[in-house]
Amino acid sequence: MKEFALIAIDPKGEKREWPLSQKLYTVGREPDAEFLHPIAVPGDKHLSRQHFTLEAKSEAVLVTRLAQGRNPLFFDGNQVETFSLRPGQVFYTGKTQFGIVLRHGASATTHQYTLAKETKKEARLRRLQDCFSAVLELLGALRNQGETPAWQVAFPVLRSILPEVKQVSFLQLHQGSGLYRTIDCDPLEENVKFSPEILEQARTSQSTVTWVWDELDTPQQSNQTLLASYSWLIASPVNGLEQAQYLLCVSGSSSLGREALEERAALVDLISELVGHHIVIRQGSEYSSLLGVFGHHVGTLFKTSGALQLWSNPETDTEIKKVLDRLLPIWGVSQAISLHKKRGEKAQRALLETWVKRPDLDQSTLRKSLESLLSHVYHSGAEDPFLPWYLNGKEIPKHPSLTTLPPLDDVPHLFDKTLALSIGLLEMLNNVRKYPSSRGSGREDRQDLALLSKEERKVRVEYSINEECATIELIQPTVTASDGSIPRSRSLERIRALEQSLLGALVGTEAETILGETSTPHVVLVKHCWNYHYGQLIEDWKTHFGS
Repeated sequence: MKEFALIAIDPKGEKREWPLSQKLYTVGREPDAEFLHPIAVPGDKHLSRQHFTLEAKSEAVLVTRLAQGRNPLFFDGNQVETFSLRPGQVFYTGKTQFGIVLRHGASATTHQYTLAKETKKEARLRRLQDCFSAVLELLGALRNQGETPAWQVAFPVLRSILPEVKQVSFLQLHQGSGLYRTIDCDPLEENVKFSPEILEQARTSQSTVTWVWDELDTPQQSNQTLLASYSWLIASPVNGLEQAQYLLCVSGSSSLGREALEERAALVDLISELVGHHIVIRQGSEYSSLLGVFGHHVGTLFKTSGALQLWSNPETDTEIKKVLDRLLPIWGVSQAISLHKKRGEKAQRALLETWVKRPDLDQSTLRKSLESLLSHVYHSGAEDPFLPWYLNGKEIPKHPSLTTLPPLDDVPHLFDKTLALSIGLLEMLNNVRKYPSSRGSGREDRQDLALLSKEERKVRVEYSINEECATIELIQPTVTASDGSIPRSRSLERIRALEQSLLGALVGTEAETILGETSTPHVVLVKHCWNYHYGQLIEDWKTHFGS
């Protein structure tokens, strides 16, 4: 008969297991005997004495944090107070990972542990020479790999340092379905299958996991003693770009002790790290070529279609402008990509010759340019912003037209360079303008914001300019999430990365910060900040052309 079992993996990677034959349990570091069916989990000082309860249901186990539990429970990446845990799923609290599995009766048939940070370090030190040899051998093979995938290059290296290995496999996770597909294995065998529980354990823990079969059934011996002959599997996660996830799996059969098996897991872990780095480099190179083609075609489309002239014309119909506002980030990113490729393909001197108009800057002209950008975003929407904006304490006036950012040599009606630099600012302004929206989740936020005083509902916009940098700051009231965090823009987070990698930090859209509270619970004041380091452009120009 099948029943649930609780698995706990402590910070050192030690695994313990308890059958859940009763309906309700209390779990913690040292639960008092007065609690119903207490389960004591040693090895983690971050666990409270009574931390959470388990209630067995028909298909899952209900987990609920107790009032005495100091540290929160994290399930599926979120902090939660109560949730249903199905077999194969895991959650975290303190420094310990917990999971639920199904067992036939009360005895376990496998032993499993995670290669924790300290364990990995100690195991690598014990096998330092082998680790160093593996790195040199794999790096040499990767440099001469040609079109051979990185994992195929790693297969013979693993076999040379671990002669008892029977099979090496490389799997990819399909995010939509949660299923793994075997990309490659050595030796090549059809229908290679792995336990979903093993794969899920390695993926969710993001650590190398070892499973051992045919273990002694005595619970007191199972954490330290292994049979003379047993089978084992080491699964190590490998991460690619855009959250692509893989697993390097190595299986074998031997009579190694716990420390020897840890050393093999550490070697597999090291190889998977190198393979992952190389996969990211290869994928990044492929994406870079695709991005270059994308940027070229998008730039041509916007220039030849007249879309930018329509966007910058204050007389353009609001419905047309609404569509163009959604397309504008695509154009700005394409221009940033174009700038990045020009820097890589042309001399810096040639780029600066067409990029900088003159090696000085009139701060009043820059001030008017920034005000025109702010005004355009604030006044060009199809509907008025729910929160009023005030620039340096005054209502934002309408500007007749957009102007370029000095010292750029730009065409105002095309804005090739201005948009390449200011796309992060425009995204930030648009996010503030549309928050909260009259549609979707923003409708609930309006109820909380409506309780604020007129003064607290203001969005305060301030800018400052010195000899090196121009800074725009926005302070707005924001409704926090249930866990107290502030809403984040995923597109803006990606633009921040692009600003660093593609624009060489000429501009910087900083992360949002909480400045303080308001008179309404769950509403805080949040600051956004954008910096334009125009002094860097001028200094680069002077370096190549003199002052």
